[in-house]
Amino acid sequence: MYYRTMKSPRWPAGVVGCIGCALLTAALAAVRAAEPPDLTLQPCPVPPRLDGVLDDACWAGAPTVSTWCAVGADETSTRHRAWVTCDTAWLYAAFDVAQPAADRLESRAHKHDENVQREDNVQLSFDPGTQGTLYYQFLLSKANVRADFRMTKAKGREREEWNIPWRSATRQSESGWQAEIAVPLVLLLTAGDVRQARLNLLVDTFSAATDQRLEHSWAPLARDFHEPERFGALKGLEQVTAQAPFLPLLADPRATGYELAAGEYSYQVVASVQSLSPVGG
Repeated sequence: MYYRTMKSPRWPAGVVGCIGCALLTAALAAVRAAEPPDLTLQPCPVPPRLDGVLDDACWAGAPTVSTWCAVGADETSTRHRAWVTCDTAWLYAAFDVAQPAADRLESRAHKHDENVQREDNVQLSFDPGTQGTLYYQFLLSKANVRADFRMTKAKGREREEWNIPWRSATRQSESGWQAEIAVPLVLLLTAGDVRQARLNLLVDTFSAATDQRLEHSWAPLARDFHEPERFGALKGLEQVTAQAPFLPLLADPRATGYELAAGEYSYQVVASVQSLSPVGG
């Protein structure tokens, strides 16, 4: 018995390119053929305390997302977990991101609406039932820096000129990081048919070790994060009567210069405050 070693054939560059295109086309076709997921909300009687610690009773009883689709590829992962719930005022989402501390890049975004999408972040996308003509996207970095925008077919993406008050918290550990998001229902349900509401959750991480970006989505996306027709169906929201909470919107915060008075230095923080609900606080 003997073994013959065979040399690998040298494929012409054009052939390699055709093979690559064929594989990519097949993967995208498989993604497009996949059915969008669905989730039925279970309203929580006691809202979570947004502190990045996912030990609230509401998360234990909330629907869990544990299977994630690689964006643009026919691959899945079970590394991360997420939960979704609501009450009459807020839509809540929690994320448990499996990313060791040694594999995390340093956060670079520090201001609202900076390029949060260029570093480790989680995202919540919500279409209130407009069949993709209007949807919202909320981005949160592991350092608890937020960005948000409204997307419409008429105007495209509105980012710096569109802002609403929403809440968040994050916490980092050696094995990963956790995030909690709360978005106000009363400001998101002004259009569409809530019975057709759609949702997507995203985990977007960057590896410090391999310099690789890993984009995972609850819904199977063929191109990028902006495919509202592929978002998952969000059921049960029609059973919720949205009520306005206290919604203060702070803008343009800034610190004044130091002042010396009675032998002590002090400074002031100045900001404009606008209330987006009739509820005081």
